Amino acid sequence: MVALFAGLKLRLIRNRAMNRGDLGILWLILGVLAAIVVGGLVGLGFATLRTAPDAAPLGLASFFFSLLLAWLVMPLVAFGVDETVDPRRFALLPIPLGRLQRGLLVSSLVGYLPLANAIALTGAAIGLSRSWSLLPVALACVLGVLLMCVIGSRALAASMASLMGSRRGRDLGMAVTFALFVVYVVLSGAAGGARAGSFADSLAGSVGRVLGWTPPGALAVIPSDLDEGRWLSAAVRALIAVAFLVALWVWWGRALHKSLTTIGSTTESSAVAGGLMDADAVATDTRSTAQLMVGRDATMTWRDPMRRLPLLMIVMLAVGWPFLVTGSERSGYAVAFAGAMAGMQAATSYATEGSGLWLHLVAFADRARARGELWGHAIAAIVPGLVISLVGVLIQVVVRDGWSHLPGMLGLCFGAVIASPAAAAVFASAYVPYAVPQSRTSLFASRVPGQGGRAFAASLVTMLGGAALCIPVIVLVVLGETVDSMYAWAALVLGPLYALVLLWFSVRFSAERYLSRAPEILQTVSAGDRV
Repeated sequence: MVALFAGLKLRLIRNRAMNRGDLGILWLILGVLAAIVVGGLVGLGFATLRTAPDAAPLGLASFFFSLLLAWLVMPLVAFGVDETVDPRRFALLPIPLGRLQRGLLVSSLVGYLPLANAIALTGAAIGLSRSWSLLPVALACVLGVLLMCVIGSRALAASMASLMGSRRGRDLGMAVTFALFVVYVVLSGAAGGARAGSFADSLAGSVGRVLGWTPPGALAVIPSDLDEGRWLSAAVRALIAVAFLVALWVWWGRALHKSLTTIGSTTESSAVAGGLMDADAVATDTRSTAQLMVGRDATMTWRDPMRRLPLLMIVMLAVGWPFLVTGSERSGYAVAFAGAMAGMQAATSYATEGSGLWLHLVAFADRARARGELWGHAIAAIVPGLVISLVGVLIQVVVRDGWSHLPGMLGLCFGAVIASPAAAAVFASAYVPYAVPQSRTSLFASRVPGQGGRAFAASLVTMLGGAALCIPVIVLVVLGETVDSMYAWAALVLGPLYALVLLWFSVRFSAERYLSRAPEILQTVSAGDRV
């Protein structure tokens, strides 16, 4: 049974690549090579710690703890990305729970991420081996770490199988994802700052000594304890690790049994329907259609955590990220990156509708209302971006005393929000449409099998096209900073006007494309309903 599950996982990976044709096979090969290369490079770095026998155990204890934490939060962040994660798919199979649990464990060890982890941990085992006689012990310890990561992740996924299908569960996933994003931004700034060395020293010092008594960290210290003759310490750490593994296994078994034998209520955590749009709104022309779509998009963003999460990330990038990347009075220019991300939200104008787009074909099958629909989607993405960018720039100007650079910052941010990604995103939504899953439980579950190439092409059109469209505004801002401040004022005045002209042309061309290719676009985006 264990071999059957491993073969099933390999067949799923192979069939998923074969269904995408030659490109899918190429991506499969590149994925395996990337896992080997990344895991090998990380493992090589860990293996060099063998030359620092005093720092290696505590440093790797911190890494093992972080690795386990990453695997544990992965189901919260990426639940629904891997089809084999949800244990309810095996509910009707006549398999004893013990065999099913062992089979799922082995199948979970098959894939790109487990391969990269296994290679990296092998290097860590070499780094922990002060003598080659300790290598078998170190290999057993890193195997225990890998089992902790996989079993813990599966146990948490099984426990959340019903939770993540509800709105409350998606809210939890959104909160955890945003918290991880904030931590990543803060740690990235700390790692690039002047205190990076002291931060690394603390991981191999006091922090490492504390984490060395946690279950994953204890496995990193056992080889050094045995080498130095601390038999009691090694035994206690081994007992901690084994007890934790047994607890994880029992937790997974109970969670798996519950998820396979119980069904959640479909009305659990339901709430009274409400919205942010006018219930009496009627789409009769371009303006009223745009107003209707703005209210609808605002309502969907309020209800769907996966739509709110990008806005929270944009707020973090606009307010917090500039403080981490630069300390000069020109730090407000870094807010433009958040503005660009806000404009990109218009790239899924049709994708988020799914098969519901046929209602739009019936109701908005004329030029005026087709343009109004695109204007509405664009405005719903642009207005929050403008407000967030304005607040972010003003915070940087006040804190960094960069008032002399304010015109250029606002000109660049307003142009970046509208001209660079928004116009290109509207264009891409009609000319390179793609589907997104209509029942997402993860921000990363944003692609439909077989449409990865389309999604990648749409992203390229949005990013590269948006960057190219923003070049005139960037030139004016650079001239304002290097030649004369009047150019910065020109960017502030002409940037938004230039952006509106670009958006106007983009909406007109995209609406014509939508009307002429509506059945094909509907067929493409409807694939999201089946995921």
